Parts: sequence; structure tokens; C-alpha cells
Amino acid sequence: MRPKMTGSRPSLLLTAWLLATTTGAGPTDFPDSRPCEALQEGMCQGLGYEATFFPNLLNHKSQDLASAELLSFLPLIEVECSEVLREFLCTLYMPVCTNYGFHLPPCRSLCKQAREGCEGVMTDMGLTWPSKFDCTRFPEHHELMCLLTLNHTGTVPSTTTTLPPPTRPPSGRWGSHPTHSVGPQLTQCVSNADCIFERSVCRGGECVCEYPRTWGPSGCEETQILGGQCTSDNQCTAVTPNAECNDSVCTCVSPLTNYFNLACIHASVVGAMCYNDAQCRAVNKFSFCRFVVSEVVGTCTCDPDQFIDTHGRCVPRLGGRCIKGDCPRQLGAASCQRGRDAVLKCFCRKKAVQRRGVCVLP
Repeated sequence: MRPKMTGSRPSLLLTAWLLATTTGAGPTDFPDSRPCEALQEGMCQGLGYEATFFPNLLNHKSQDLASAELLSFLPLIEVECSEVLREFLCTLYMPVCTNYGFHLPPCRSLCKQAREGCEGVMTDMGLTWPSKFDCTRFPEHHELMCLLTLNHTGTVPSTTTTLPPPTRPPSGRWGSHPTHSVGPQLTQCVSNADCIFERSVCRGGECVCEYPRTWGPSGCEETQILGGQCTSDNQCTAVTPNAECNDSVCTCVSPLTNYFNLACIHASVVGAMCYNDAQCRAVNKFSFCRFVVSEVVGTCTCDPDQFIDTHGRCVPRLGGRCIKGDCPRQLGAASCQRGRDAVLKCFCRKKAVQRRGVCVLP
């Protein structure tokens, strides 16, 4: 049930801002973020963090500029249409300052929870949820490090998977649990002395590895981030969901791509949201992530020597890089040839001439 409105109409400031954010005006590039600064905005006090940094995810370059817009949402916060609206807004306007060197965006689930609670109230006010806050713009928590809530741990923890220890323990001492498809279950214990593997401890009557170690073929092994040396998948997945141990290195499961060694994220088509170039190139080799918020988030865009075909693929213009045999029919009598720089590019075939970007045979 939606909360009742306490006032007859929303503030003029809120109305003007919501109308402005649905016009489609996009953010622009800005310089690298500045160091952390003390959080001053009272609306974001008491949420579990005390430092922020700018520019923020909405291109505001100072707390004063961000606060002026953030306060326009005060009527919605006062009617308590959603218990997470304040968290969602603060992660955007007053981003948590981290040691990672980039912003932590709100998770998609946090956005959806805020929208579901407040969209009905906004409808009663004659307003719509801003396109700027389209929840599909924000990552799922299993795709990218993001803020699921500020009331608990602040960031989404990695999903740890507890697997059985190696099938051949040094002393052969196993508990009485039934067997598992990949080996015996964890050893039963009363105290730490009952746990036979190095760096294992007794928790709840079972031997488990001390954090941040995890079960592996040789016992309790060090967990590894993407790019780290490994001997088992569990070392990788304990830190990064959707990772695996490939050729003794923690990598992302195909077709996911590595995001700054912090997460495995989905590849993106042209026009889709991206966080790095690798996401785009996993689908279109000659594309990149055009950042709309500097080094934070952007959209996949074809390289300048390419154009988008009807299937949403990046294909070469005349003189553009190509894969052998791959020159679009729109170029006419063109073929993929090796140029003077030894790079394959689309050029006009022998006897064909170029007219308005198309190769024409006489």
C-alpha cells in the first residue's frame, strides 16, 4: 500500500528537476576524480560512510552542486515512499569514497526497490520516474562491484562457495557425513585440534578454512583475485563470482570479461552500457567504451573507421580495418586487403573507383 501524500502538490524545484531529467540530456566527460572529502550533506548522514568524492555519477563537480539537486527529492523522502530511496540517491549524488579509484554505482536491485516504492507516489504527483534513473543502467550485483545497501556492509561481498576438502587427507581422518559427488564432506570437529589441514579451524562442528583461504586439492589454499596464480577454480570463485582457474591463472568464464581484476562482467553490444573497452570488443572487435562519466560508465561505440550495420555490428568503412574477407556490401566493389601499414583494410578492388565512400566499377 502506498503512503498517503502529506501535501497537495510537489515542490516546484522537484517538479522542474524531474522534467529536466527526462529530456534525454546526457552527461559530459570530465577530468579525473579528486581525493576524498568529508561528507557534508545532512540527507546522507548516518548511512554508514563519512567521505565522498567528485565528480559524481551524475557529473556534479562539487557537493554544493550535488546538494542543490539532491534536496529536490526531499518531498519524496519525507513521505517515506521507499525505505531505500535515500540510500539510492546518496550513492549517486554523494558517492562513497573508496580505495578502488572509481565510483561504486548502486546495484540494479537497489534502484528497483527505490522505484517500486516511489513510482506510484510520483504518478499521484503527476510525475514519472526519471529516465536518468533507468534501473537497467546499473549493474547486477553478480556482474560488477556495486552498492547493494549502505545499511549493512556497504558493498556486495563476493559469493563464497564452500566445497569439500581434498579426497585424500594426510591422515585419512574423515567425519561420519555421507559422501559427496566430488569427495567427502567437511571433517567433523569439537575443537581446532581436530582439524588436520593447515589453516583450518573448527566452526559449528565442522572444519573450515580460515578466511581468506578456501578448500582446494591440497587443503586450505589462498584465494586469488583475477589474474592471480591458482590450482583450483574454488580459489578464484571464492573472491570473484563467474571466475575459473584456466592455465593456472584466475580468469573470467567465457563470454564474461575482466573488469579491472575486480569482477567478471557481461559483454556489451553497441549502444549498451559498458565499464571498459573489453566488454565492447568481446562482441565487436572494432569498438570501444565511450565514457559518459569519466572512467566510470559509458556506452559501446564503433571505432571511427567503422559504422553500425542493420544487425548492430561494427563493420568497416572504406579504409577501415577489416577481418579477411569481411567488407560490407554497402561499400560496393571493395575487398579486405593488406595496406602499406600491413593492416587489413577495406579498399576498392582493381579497376573500381571510389565515389562518395563507395567503390564503383566503371
